[in-house]
Amino acid sequence: MKRGFKITRMLALMLLLCGVSYAEFFRIGLQLGAGFPQTEFKESVDKIGLGAGFTLTGNLHRNVAIGLALNLHYFGSETRVEYIPAPVTDIGVKVTRTNNLTSLCLLTQAGVDISRFKPYLECRFGINYFLWTDAEIENLVSEEIEGKANFDDIALCCAIGGGLMFNIFEKVVEPKDELKGFTYRIRIDAKALYVYGGKAGYLKEGAIFVNDEGEITYDISKSRTDMLTLQLGVMFCL
Repeated sequence: MKRGFKITRMLALMLLLCGVSYAEFFRIGLQLGAGFPQTEFKESVDKIGLGAGFTLTGNLHRNVAIGLALNLHYFGSETRVEYIPAPVTDIGVKVTRTNNLTSLCLLTQAGVDISRFKPYLECRFGINYFLWTDAEIENLVSEEIEGKANFDDIALCCAIGGGLMFNIFEKVVEPKDELKGFTYRIRIDAKALYVYGGKAGYLKEGAIFVNDEGEITYDISKSRTDMLTLQLGVMFCL
């Protein structure tokens, strides 16, 4: 009897914590974060990629959602001056390199609402995974662009991780006539994902060369593009 009373009291407490709410239909999320290269990628790119992201998800079930995720990471740029031998004086050229990474993925989230919090697991699979490098050679005397090169590559990727959402605003709209009730929420969203990226080509630091004849050559690196990503954002839920 006492055991049954304890179970009933625990269930009542859970209902009290969860409160009255209705299922969410979709979510729009905006995130800022950072990408930390791992394994082979870390050996070539030792910089943290500052990033931004966008997610759009819809509920299959109260605790399961699917959607799309778009992320951009900027791994910085390199500018240096090299000199080409000339009859009177050496000609200086400015070499600029910029590395960026963008991913577009399908995602699945599974989580449960516990009071104001929602811990969840997340899996992603990349439809396309873009890694590109912009390189530019500028003559410092004539200020003319001697050469440009754009390197890009595509690889599949998948990611697994988890996160925690917590409410900072919530409004319950009760059912009326034929309209179903729903809950409008604004949530803070923090997550960590490990991205398993396929092989892609890119230019790392010091990979652009100008020889004595002024010819431009490139040393293209290729490796897996694994990353650990940390994100913090805001989620608009309806």
